[in-house]
Amino acid sequence: MKRIVKRVLAIVLCVCLSLGVFDGIAYFKLSNVVVVKAAATADGLASLAEAQYNAYHGLAYDNRYGTGAWCAHFVNWCARDIGLSTDVIPDTGRCTVMYNGMISKGAQVVTSPQRGDLVFYYKDGSWCHVGIMISSTMSIQGNINNTWYKMSPNDYINDGKIAPTYVRPNYPVTSHKPQGCFDTATNAGDGKIRLTGWAFDEDSPSKSLNLHIYVGGAYGSGVPMKTATANVSRPDVNKAYGITGNHGFDVTISTTFTGKQPIYIYIIDDKLEANHNTRIDKTMTISVPNHKPKGCFDTATNAGDGKIRLTGWAFDDDSPSKSLNLHIYVGGAYGSGVPMKTATANVSRPDVNKAYGITGNHGFDVTISTTYTGKQPIYIYIIDDKVEANHNTRIDKTMTISSNIIGKEDNIIGVTDQKTTSSSEKNGVNRVSSENINRLENIII
Repeated sequence: MKRIVKRVLAIVLCVCLSLGVFDGIAYFKLSNVVVVKAAATADGLASLAEAQYNAYHGLAYDNRYGTGAWCAHFVNWCARDIGLSTDVIPDTGRCTVMYNGMISKGAQVVTSPQRGDLVFYYKDGSWCHVGIMISSTMSIQGNINNTWYKMSPNDYINDGKIAPTYVRPNYPVTSHKPQGCFDTATNAGDGKIRLTGWAFDEDSPSKSLNLHIYVGGAYGSGVPMKTATANVSRPDVNKAYGITGNHGFDVTISTTFTGKQPIYIYIIDDKLEANHNTRIDKTMTISVPNHKPKGCFDTATNAGDGKIRLTGWAFDDDSPSKSLNLHIYVGGAYGSGVPMKTATANVSRPDVNKAYGITGNHGFDVTISTTYTGKQPIYIYIIDDKVEANHNTRIDKTMTISSNIIGKEDNIIGVTDQKTTSSSEKNGVNRVSSENINRLENIII
C-alpha cells in the first residue's frame, strides 16, 4: 500500500512540475536572480551584489542550503557565480565558517574597506552577519528583516549596533595590460621626429613605464628599436585615472626614414610578461631633412696678371659624397651688381674626409680673373645640394688685390664676419668657428 501511495505522489508531483504549479514558490523558482557577467575579482563580486539589489528576496539564494538566514548564502552564491575559488571565499552558508576559512587562506582584516571587501559582524561569541562592500562607505546586505539593504556598515542593528569588521579576500592576482595614448607625432627637423603621449599600468600605477619605439615597421620587422621612458608629468592623466607619479612621454628621436611612415610604440608591461605589452601607433609623413652646406674659405692670394687664387672646402651633410657648386663674387656680395664666377668643390681633400667621416672630393682651388684691385671683399656661396631658396652658406674674406704685377703675392688682410683660427680646427682642417657659422648669411642664388 505504501509503495502505491509513493508512486501516486511521484506521478502527481511530476504533473505539477510540468504544469508550473510551483512556479510561484521561491524554493523552486530562481528566475528572479539577476544574472550578470562578472570577473572573478573584487569589482566582479561587488558588481554582482549590486545587480541583485531589489531583486526577489533571499529564499532564491537558499536553494543550495535549505531555509534559514541567507546573508552568508548570498555572499557564497555571488562568489560561486563569478567563479571565485573556495580558497578565496569558502563554500558555506555560515558566517563563522566563512570568516575562519577566509582568514586561514590569506584574507586580511583591514581598517579601510574598499569595493569587493566583506563586512562581518560579531556577537555573542560568533560571527552573526556578513555583507559585501560596494564602496569604501556602502555595502549590500541581505537577510535584514528578510529583505535587502544598501547601507553604511556602521548602521547594522541586531539588538543594538554592532561594530563592523572588514575582511579583504585573498583575490587571485590579476595582471592588467598597460594603458596609454599616442597623442602627437610631429617633425622636429634635421631628421628627427617628436612623439608625445602617456602610459601607465594599473598593477603599478605610480611607476613610470618603459617604451620601445619603432619607425617604419612594427616589432619583428627588422627596423631598429629606440627606447624611452614615460616619466614626464601629466597631471591631466593622474586626475582622470586617480593615480600618482609621472606617466607622460615627450621624446625626440632621429630616423633615416622619410615620407609616410608608421610609428609603433610598445608600452612595456610592468611585470615584463610575454605578450602582455600594449601597442599604440600612428602614421605620419616624415619630412626630408635639409642641412645647410658646410665649408671653409682657407686662403685668398694674388696669382698675378689680374688673377686671384682661392682655396678651401665645402660639402653638404645631405649628400656627403657629392661635389658642390660655388658662386663667387669679388668686390661685393650677391645682389650688389658685381659679376658672378662659378666653380666646383671637386678637388681631393683627404683631411676633410677624415675629419667628417665622408667620401668624395670636396676641396676647391680656383684661380679667377678680376678687374678689381686694392682691398676687396670676396664672397663664396656654397650652393645647397637641393638648391633650396635661402639655404646656401656664405663664406668670405677680405684681401688686397694687387695691380697687374706678375708674381707679386699679397698677404691675406683678414676675414670679414668670421674668424679662421686654430681654436676651431678639427684634425688639421680649417673650419668656420661655431660662433660665426650662426652668423653666415643665407642667400638665394
